[in-house]
Amino acid sequence: MIKEKVRRLVEQYGTREPLELAKHLNIMVNFRPLGELNSYFLSSNGINIVTINSNLPRQVQSFTLACEIGYLQSRHESNSFILRDTFFHAAAHEDETETIKFALYLLLSDKQIRDNPEYTAATWAEIYGLPIDLMELRFQMR
Repeated sequence: MIKEKVRRLVEQYGTREPLELAKHLNIMVNFRPLGELNSYFLSSNGINIVTINSNLPRQVQSFTLACEIGYLQSRHESNSFILRDTFFHAAAHEDETETIKFALYLLLSDKQIRDNPEYTAATWAEIYGLPIDLMELRFQMR
């Protein structure tokens, strides 16, 4: 179901880039220093705002935004405020696991994995600047 949701979004908007996708989905994205927080998300009266920690490496900012987009695609409340204060890992809480899987499918397609059989989970983790356990999870999701 998550994989299909990502496929439809990518097909509809022609991009896997989280910042471009956010624009298409009318999600306002800000970058600010947030200390220990990776991001926060605010939704009120149909306006969705994501603020990403500007001190994170670019790849982690991209992954963080992809997770926030995944959250927005799966949530049902009209008003909410969410803080993300820890780094992502494959053993996250169930709600977080869905957003992590969404982000992994968005950033790394099955085709990319098939087209680069010499790349291991460790290689992809290095490319995306993410923990290896996340890429191992992505390989299990194929």
